[in-house]
Amino acid sequence: MIAALIFVVSVAAFLQFFISYCHALLASAGAVEISGPLRDLARSTGSAAAGVDVERVMGLARLCPDLGHKADPAGAINVYFRLLCFTERFARPTMPFATGWIEAECKSWVHFAAIALDRRISSNRALIAQELGAAL
Repeated sequence: MIAALIFVVSVAAFLQFFISYCHALLASAGAVEISGPLRDLARSTGSAAAGVDVERVMGLARLCPDLGHKADPAGAINVYFRLLCFTERFARPTMPFATGWIEAECKSWVHFAAIALDRRISSNRALIAQELGAAL
């Protein structure tokens, strides 16, 4: 019984830390400007549109590999987004006041994903230019 209590408290503490970490990442990414072509991609007006934008941005991110091999917190943010989507399903009928916050977090996730995609594109362009310069 004590082991189960310790486990539940540990999971709760981990979730609190994880949510704070992801929220801080999204807040820091909010100050970064997106390049012109990706700016239209990151626009969203509601929860359904945010879901469409997420799938579009994630599809483009899968097409653009990260060749720079830098540490990318996008995996944690993806888990956070899936956790938000799961929470929104249950919060909509029981806690309608929380859905506004969840939709705002989803919009900031789309912005974060577009920034990550923009960084991948610029990193890959720089790597290609470096390789072409070395080959000459």
